[in-house]
Amino acid sequence: MVALKIVELWEWQYGEYAAGMLKKHELPIGAWSLWFHGQGPFPVPVKEVYYLRKSVLNEGFVSFFEENIVARAPD
Repeated sequence: MVALKIVELWEWQYGEYAAGMLKKHELPIGAWSLWFHGQGPFPVPVKEVYYLRKSVLNEGFVSFFEENIVARAPD
């Protein structure tokens, strides 16, 4: 359930970015990457939930996420 809420939060934050309320550098992309790639502070299956929910997530978010998180290893 925690992983689902995390992915929903990320989608909402992306929505704020898409609406012009946030700049790209204001998104916590580094943190998203750590959690997605299993390096967050707690073992939460974010990657698994993302792939389970991908088909119902906002298309813009999925494209952004694939380009900026999935395709890149964390720093």
